[in-house]
Amino acid sequence: MKQPTTQPSASPPWFLILGLLGGIAFVVFVVWQSPEPRGRNASSVNVVELTNANWQKEVVESDIPVFVDFTASWCPPCRMFAPTVNSLADRYKGKIKVAKFDVGDQSMNKARDITARYGIKAIPHVLIFKGGERPYHEFRGLTPEDELAEVFDKLLASR
Repeated sequence: MKQPTTQPSASPPWFLILGLLGGIAFVVFVVWQSPEPRGRNASSVNVVELTNANWQKEVVESDIPVFVDFTASWCPPCRMFAPTVNSLADRYKGKIKVAKFDVGDQSMNKARDITARYGIKAIPHVLIFKGGERPYHEFRGLTPEDELAEVFDKLLASR
């Protein structure tokens, strides 16, 4: 008795293709979520890290204008903005204090206090202080470096 022969299917095994696509998606996800390498988005040595504890001294009581970038390490637009912040910190060293307040690293109650005080609802969000608790200027979202530098130059010229 002759056994029936089956012809190999001309279509590819779909489960294999779906498995490969799932694997690729997983690798992309892991790479996307991995921490940034130190260097590309690492803070400049000229960027002050603000906390609830040093806010009063570093911002309110500062003798020079203060640029505060409200940011978070998990925020992709904030990571895109980091090189601009670093560049400004290096360019205006000693003239304007460039600082970051990481809303993701602060204890929730205290971070909410400062972010609520200044109406920070989305990040990145920038406030520029010219002495005291009231902001002199505000930027929401990604802002080009030349636009920020223009405000810095006007601020320094008015002092």
